[in-house]
Amino acid sequence: MKIITLTLLLFLLTAISATAQIINIPDPVFKTELTTTNCVFVNGLAASSVDRNGDGEVQVSEALAVTELRLTNELTSDVTGLEAFTNLEEIVFLYYGGNSSWPMVFDFNQLTQLKKIDAYAFPFDVLNVSQLQNLEVLSFYFTGGLNDIDLSNNAQLRSFYVGPGGGSFATLDFSNCPLLESLFIDNGSVGSLNIKNGSLLNPNSFGVNATYICVDPQEEREISGLVNQNTIVNSYCSFTPGGDFNEMNGSTRFNTSGNCAPSDPLLSNIMYGYTDGNLTGAVYSNTGNYNIYVPYGSYAVTPQLENPSYWNITPPSGTVNFPAQTSPQTQDFCISANGSIEDLEVTIFEMSEPRPGFDVDYRVVVRNKGNQPASGTVTLEYQNDFMTLLSSSPVASTPMVDQLSWGFLNLNPLTNVSFDYTMTLNTPTAAVNPLDIGDFVNFTAIVNGTGTDAMPADNALVYDQEIINSYDPNDKTCLHGATITPSQVGDYVYYKIRFENLGTASAVNVVIKDEINLSQFDINTLVPLDSSHDYVTRVRDNNIVEFIFENINLDFNDATNDGYVVFKIKTLNTLVEGDTFDNNAGIYFDFNAPIITNTEVVTIMSTASIEEVTDKSVVIYPNPTNGILHINSKNNLKSTTLVDLNGRFLKQINFIGNRTNQQLDFSTLGKGIYFLTVTTDFGSRVEKLVIN
Repeated sequence: MKIITLTLLLFLLTAISATAQIINIPDPVFKTELTTTNCVFVNGLAASSVDRNGDGEVQVSEALAVTELRLTNELTSDVTGLEAFTNLEEIVFLYYGGNSSWPMVFDFNQLTQLKKIDAYAFPFDVLNVSQLQNLEVLSFYFTGGLNDIDLSNNAQLRSFYVGPGGGSFATLDFSNCPLLESLFIDNGSVGSLNIKNGSLLNPNSFGVNATYICVDPQEEREISGLVNQNTIVNSYCSFTPGGDFNEMNGSTRFNTSGNCAPSDPLLSNIMYGYTDGNLTGAVYSNTGNYNIYVPYGSYAVTPQLENPSYWNITPPSGTVNFPAQTSPQTQDFCISANGSIEDLEVTIFEMSEPRPGFDVDYRVVVRNKGNQPASGTVTLEYQNDFMTLLSSSPVASTPMVDQLSWGFLNLNPLTNVSFDYTMTLNTPTAAVNPLDIGDFVNFTAIVNGTGTDAMPADNALVYDQEIINSYDPNDKTCLHGATITPSQVGDYVYYKIRFENLGTASAVNVVIKDEINLSQFDINTLVPLDSSHDYVTRVRDNNIVEFIFENINLDFNDATNDGYVVFKIKTLNTLVEGDTFDNNAGIYFDFNAPIITNTEVVTIMSTASIEEVTDKSVVIYPNPTNGILHINSKNNLKSTTLVDLNGRFLKQINFIGNRTNQQLDFSTLGKGIYFLTVTTDFGSRVEKLVIN
């Protein structure tokens, strides 16, 4: 019993000694302020000095009793001893550190309970708050040379204020501050500001002069309206969401083994749609694997194929529920063929600018939309009197003097194969068939498989190309030209967007942002077709399409500084003759201001008056033609009118008698593209006519 009593006594004496331990405070000015002024506040009101027992010293117990401290003596040169106030939650410095020997590096990390730091005329070059996980408010004014601060560990931060004289920052990163509501930097400037943190700032509590601001996509428009027009605002500093998010991922295999074995090939070029009933989006993957990032909620993810009837998908869709399920969640899909369907598609576009007298690179792309491996040939018809073949890769055969032909074998479903060729265009001074600015050349690409194609309409593409002199290398082009016929309304139109790095350093990331006009296009029909580099396509906010080229390190040297993406999308079938549809895109190179492309305007041809009715029974063939053209209709044919691409009248033929078929000879016309209006006793129809 005596041993227990002595042990308890020793313990009590040790405890008393510890709580009575005097804190070393070497600066007499600082010590005097702590022990003689009402620097201790309670609920925002001055209450007392730290020295509660009046002995002129600061004991550990007295320091631990303080949660709110306000310091105002500008002659202080050393705050050693402040680290003992480990229960401190709020500290305010007013006109502090005026002494010339004041340390310019200040470390608050030992005061781990701090929630608020307010510094006015408190000079420091380095402020360390990286371990203050409870910090909610940080504000400072006239603090000298501060130009950097690490906020990566301050997840509770709600307010950040830099007043006049508070310094300028090359970067400020609040990406790990998901509770941030208020952000002001008065007079100072910021090079790069990252507030992509999964939360929305209060627009009434935001004011920053920054060169670049990275935001969450949902606040991009609002933040853009709060800053000057020279500030670049987007979400492309990273390609995952800010703040807390969850991941859905998986792979899709083509079931060739019968049981979707791991050895079965991945099925690429698939759009994956996801929704929770409110948030809706889509991600396109050209690798066979997908990643989707979402906030908490219950989501369905579904593979969206261009022709769903061609396929059996197991499961048809997957569901995940966050946070009931942990992130990431994997949902794989197995896709097998529904029957045996051949369906090929061909696209053609230029790879360089078409200038008279120069070499121009072109590409033909064949895509297998069917559900079986496909073999066949693709033929290119060109105007050999206006250009000369320089090269082709792979080397093409030449069945005729104005044709190139390539073969392909066992092209897997949903994959592409490309064929390149280079033409030397005629000069403006050529003695025969000169080419000048504003002239058009045309190409026709036709793909044929070994069986019956399920959708023969896209087995041929006529590409009209205008000859130019100067050009913007960041542009958008409709591959159909400036017009389409009324019969093409509601079908796919094809676009190409080019980008070129004209800077002085490589571009790590490139993003093409395309806002689709939902009154003209059906966003659900968008299909990416081809690109110069690996990329991911993302559809968000109902109508925003982003083609993301991440980590491509696009060179700035002229030979290797460009790229492109090609996609197709259907127009709405509510468009009528005489309507136009238009579109442009923004191209983002890293953190630079976007380059806005030209606005590509396409007109739906109209040669008939508003009162005339379209006769959809009219059929013309073959198209392209070498001269002889057949016209059939369910109604009696009355006349045809032919105009060129510029709308110039060329020829009219009137028919006599009540006939529903006619044969015309256009062999005397030069090769090119024309518009033919066929009029019947029911109405009329306009068709684009290609003469080889």
